[in-house]
Amino acid sequence: MKIMGIRVNMKRRLINLSFIICHLAFSAALCACGDLFEFEGNTTVGSKITLDRHSLYLMAGDTYQLKATFDPDTVRNKAIFWMSNNVSVARFEDGVLVAVGEGETTVTGISIEQQTTDTCHVVVGYEWGQIDPMRYPFDMVVYADITVDGQPLKEGMEVAAFVGSQIRGYGVQRKFLTVECTELRIYSQLKPYGPNENQYPLETNTEPLSPEKIVFRAYDRANHTMYESSDTLIFDGETHGHPSNLYKISF
Repeated sequence: MKIMGIRVNMKRRLINLSFIICHLAFSAALCACGDLFEFEGNTTVGSKITLDRHSLYLMAGDTYQLKATFDPDTVRNKAIFWMSNNVSVARFEDGVLVAVGEGETTVTGISIEQQTTDTCHVVVGYEWGQIDPMRYPFDMVVYADITVDGQPLKEGMEVAAFVGSQIRGYGVQRKFLTVECTELRIYSQLKPYGPNENQYPLETNTEPLSPEKIVFRAYDRANHTMYESSDTLIFDGETHGHPSNLYKISF
């Protein structure tokens, strides 16, 4: 009977040891790989995690360190496993989110100990300011007084003019005596015929096109937020605003 008891105890120890080895192997695989996986059953216990951002706009090349908080904050192991649904848009390098290319993706933070998750929707755009004026025979200028949430444009914020998703003008800060403003030189390949008239491409014998609608966007690189103004213009080849009477653009 004693020998049988020893065999039973050894068998139990072997089972426990096997369980520990499997658990360690799973944890190592979880930390090492970036593949998608699912937890079966209801494994959400204890603290849940919440990311500091649930939406994020980045320009290609930007980086951002997502942070996770635990509620309640009783977790001993606060290690987070990060993954991206589209690594060609954004990926993680040593836990830091890196914007790779234009597009959208969802990134997920997973608590290794608790196996709870939270997600962030990430939009990556191309770098602004890359405009070749030689491509456009026509232009117009806007001297603007720009505000964001009622406050003057902060240092480090960028402003650009778009037609659809195509950038057509980039804001440059100017100072005329004591007046500070943002100058936007906006380009087009269409000959302007006034704000309410059709426009014509360079080719002859071509049907007229609808006027191009100019949309203004601002990017706050400090907190990685993109704004779009409700103030718009039609490309008309005219100058809008003057240092003594600036054109108002609000975000």
